[in-house]
Amino acid sequence: MGGRRAGSLTNLVGSGGNVSIAKRRLTRAVTKEDPNAIAIASAQLIADSNVGLEGIQYGLKLAPYITANASKLAKLTVKNRDEKIRQVWSQIKKRENITTTREVDNVVVVAAKEAFSKSGGKSE
Repeated sequence: MGGRRAGSLTNLVGSGGNVSIAKRRLTRAVTKEDPNAIAIASAQLIADSNVGLEGIQYGLKLAPYITANASKLAKLTVKNRDEKIRQVWSQIKKRENITTTREVDNVVVVAAKEAFSKSGGKSE
């Protein structure tokens, strides 16, 4: 069975300070196979991560596009919709001179796709 290789936890959430502590807690929770501890450690890791915070901050920049164009996006295939969202995000980054990592870009796009799915494909 094939699949994608998981990214490094450091690449996904960054490093240093509270993030390092939260990563250790998550690793221990996974080793112990404790679902409650995994959930708590995951939440702490995201809260302490700049990647998560940047993703939320920048994801809000895509919200107006998603709400205004939801019905158009609904007519696209999933692949084409993802490409369009990435394209719009790239245009916003260029226009506002935003520099991000690939991980932050992925968080932004996933958040936009979730917003689209929550909208039911309808424009406001």
